[in-house]
Amino acid sequence: MEICEMASCENGKFFMAGSPDGEILVFNSETGERFGPYKTEFQSGGQRMCISSDGELFAAGKYRGNTTIFETKTPIAIKKFFIS
Repeated sequence: MEICEMASCENGKFFMAGSPDGEILVFNSETGERFGPYKTEFQSGGQRMCISSDGELFAAGKYRGNTTIFETKTPIAIKKFFIS
């Protein structure tokens, strides 16, 4: 996986890595557990990914366009919305 962007939660317990093709992986930095890969509409360059402080949810999207919120431990998209 080529990594073009990374983000972490406030306490550093969870971090995520995004590739240019929209694939995202989430990691628990304490246990090494890996979640994903998730296929998203993420585009690299700038803050286009974020993760909740407890690591339960994350969001990824385009600079202008669709953004999706996911449950981290399951590949379930909770909400998809358009940002203009």
